[in-house]
Amino acid sequence: MNAINKKTGVLAVILIIILALSVWFYVHMHQKQSALNVNCSTIVRYNHHEPDFIATLEFVFRLDKNHDGQAVLSGNIQSDRGVNVISRTILFSYEMNRPGEISLTDTRYVKNPRDTADDESFKSSFFYVPEGTVRQLKIEPTSNGWLIGNLQSPFALCVNR
Repeated sequence: MNAINKKTGVLAVILIIILALSVWFYVHMHQKQSALNVNCSTIVRYNHHEPDFIATLEFVFRLDKNHDGQAVLSGNIQSDRGVNVISRTILFSYEMNRPGEISLTDTRYVKNPRDTADDESFKSSFFYVPEGTVRQLKIEPTSNGWLIGNLQSPFALCVNR
């Protein structure tokens, strides 16, 4: 009986040590997760075929060290329905997947009062992320800014502000 109690005690101590190490490793890795500090802007010209429109937008992109970010889009969308003003703020959270690659999650859109663009035109653009999905972006530093793109190719050279 005494041998069973010793084995149970040793097993309990080992499990407690494994649990403590696991908690320490999780907290340590969570605190060490890298973050970016980005504040840049660029002009983006976006040609779309279906529906047919051309957008010329100022794009301001920010990533904070607390893993929150925002993109501000302002400019014009020209289509067969005329010219509309776009003025939207995109708020999101981000995680570092690996150096130079981030995932955007929890994306929220704020349509500013001067925005006259219809939601369908906006939803057909690269900047729209359907609710519940994740957008992968590559972001690489350059001498005075950031090269931003999807996983296949860059779409903007965003210059530091």
